[in-house]
Amino acid sequence: MTSGYQADFPGVLASSAINGRQRFVFPNSVYSNDGGQTYVDNTDIVIRDAQYAFFSTAAWRDAQTNYYSSAAFWKLREVVLSYKVPTKLLGVGRFVKDATISLVGRNLLMFRPKTNLWTDPEFSNTTGNAVGVTTLSQSPPTRVYGFNVNLTF
Repeated sequence: MTSGYQADFPGVLASSAINGRQRFVFPNSVYSNDGGQTYVDNTDIVIRDAQYAFFSTAAWRDAQTNYYSSAAFWKLREVVLSYKVPTKLLGVGRFVKDATISLVGRNLLMFRPKTNLWTDPEFSNTTGNAVGVTTLSQSPPTRVYGFNVNLTF
């Protein structure tokens, strides 16, 4: 589960700008005209306030399913390309017995579903029973490039 309610409250998520913050028919909603005996798809009843009051109320924010997203992903976590220098290039005296040069890259690519509007599904910032909850305050994974030189004398 990925949670975004911290950002809905101040109105910084795309969901808080639904329909230009104008009144709208709530998607996939139903209503009953007969005291709950039957339900009809809602196609014409709009919400009262599509601005701050709607997204800051407990009715919207406490329904955590509003913030579920797929945690499926593919990640190219680390790549190392190494070249072992031939011993004949190391010189006649062979002060250096062996040499390897490597290029290193971490967190090069990550593919995740478009429904995941937040960040890396591997990261989990939890307290108590909030297993697998990510927050908008986390930093994205850092992409790192580097090189190594290993010498044996």
